[in-house]
Amino acid sequence: MADYAYNHLGLRRIATLHDGDPYTTALTDAFGDAFRAVGGEVPVATGIAKGQTDMTSVLAEFASAGPDGIFFPLFVPEGSPFAAQAPGFDGLEDATLISGAALLVSEFLEEPQSEGIYFAGPQSDYRGNVNAVTGRSAETVIAAYEAEYGEHPSTAYWALAYDATTFLLDAIAAVAVEEGGRLYIDRAALRARIGAHG
Repeated sequence: MADYAYNHLGLRRIATLHDGDPYTTALTDAFGDAFRAVGGEVPVATGIAKGQTDMTSVLAEFASAGPDGIFFPLFVPEGSPFAAQAPGFDGLEDATLISGAALLVSEFLEEPQSEGIYFAGPQSDYRGNVNAVTGRSAETVIAAYEAEYGEHPSTAYWALAYDATTFLLDAIAAVAVEEGGRLYIDRAALRARIGAHG
């Protein structure tokens, strides 16, 4: 995403914001390192507290640094208020907002402040893809999910979870031995089967 921000979006100064947990801190650190490596500058790298919804102080800090972009891989409780407050903050009106997969969920994407934000995360449109093990298309899997749970999967990770699960179950079926009504799965054989594919 750092390369895309620099080379395709033309951003040169990106501030980063985490919430202090290992996930968001690691993402902002990695983004900052990668952005600097392609020639960008990170004028402010800071954090907020979990549960913080008033972003005035951090927005003022960002505005004084004059970034042309902000990377904030926050979760919905903090990310949604940040996304709502940043575009209207004096000095940040033109800053490009970039977030991570933690906001790439239905709960946030249905909110108006999600418009115009760039996301670093998994592919979110799997139409036309077919799972090689089950032969089921993404559309078929989504329809079954919606029939069972009454809603669309809330995150793009559903497809990765589905593929990983079917891959694992296929590997188990290939190495499992049934004897006397018991199923035995040799761990070494299972590891070898999985390792042969990936």
